[in-house]
Amino acid sequence: MTTTSIATNDTSSVTIRTQREMEKHPELVEALLTEQKEAMQRLENMGRMPLGWGLKTLIWGLRLYVVFMLVAVAFTVVNNLR
Repeated sequence: MTTTSIATNDTSSVTIRTQREMEKHPELVEALLTEQKEAMQRLENMGRMPLGWGLKTLIWGLRLYVVFMLVAVAFTVVNNLR
């Protein structure tokens, strides 16, 4: 059973437990959907946070490590095939 709490404008809270209750209170469902859409728009407007130099260095270090390991594995495979 899913329970959804919806805060209305008159500071009371309504809990919807079943599909029938959702059909009885479409304005509450609409309020919940509107609130969810507004929250999603706020998240989309935030954008990405810029990375610091330490994190950029770490990411580049990991990239170089992956390339090094690919070369090491390729060298080992070629060496073992001979």
